Amino acid sequence: MKSQQKDVQQNKLLYALVIYDTPDGDSDIQKITNDVLNIDYPSDKLKIIINSYISPKKNVNDYVNLTNVIIKNFKNARLLLNKTDCNIPEIDFNAFSKCQNANYLVKMNIDQSIDKDYFNNINNITTEKGNDIIFCQNDITAIPYNIVSKNYLMFNDYNLMEKYLIEISKKNGSFEEIT
Repeated sequence: MKSQQKDVQQNKLLYALVIYDTPDGDSDIQKITNDVLNIDYPSDKLKIIINSYISPKKNVNDYVNLTNVIIKNFKNARLLLNKTDCNIPEIDFNAFSKCQNANYLVKMNIDQSIDKDYFNNINNITTEKGNDIIFCQNDITAIPYNIVSKNYLMFNDYNLMEKYLIEISKKNGSFEEIT
C-alpha cells in the first residue's frame, strides 16, 4: 500500500504558488494563511512565495509569524519583502526566480481564495491531456513554467503576460477552466 502511495506522489507535478500582497493598506494575511494551510497537496510538491512590502502600514512581524506557520506544513515557503517603490519587473523577478524547477507557476493576490483541491484538479487533468495547458479557477491561473520562461521578457509584467497567454490558449485549445 505504501508503495502505491509513493508512486502516486512521485507522479504529482511541482507547483509554485506566488501570493502577491498590496503595497498599501491592510491585508487579511490570516485568511490567506488559512487558505494555504487547507491546500490538499503534498508539501514537497508545492513551493509557496509570499510577496509583500516593507511599509509603515504593515506589521512585518505578522508576516514573519504567519509565514513560519505555513512553513510547518509546507517546508518550501518563503517570505519576500519588497520596498514600496520597487518596479513590477523587479518584484516579479524576485518572486519567480525562487520558482525554478516548478512545472506550473500560479500567481494569486492576497485577497483571493484558492480551492483546497486546486493543484490536485490540475494534476488529474494533465495526466489525461498533457502539461502544456493553462488552467484557471476563480481567476487564479496556472501556467506551465516553460511557457512563462518563453514569454515573460516580451512583457516584463506577469499580469500582462498572463492576460496574453490566456487569450492565445483559448484560441488554440490549450486553456482549461476548472469548475
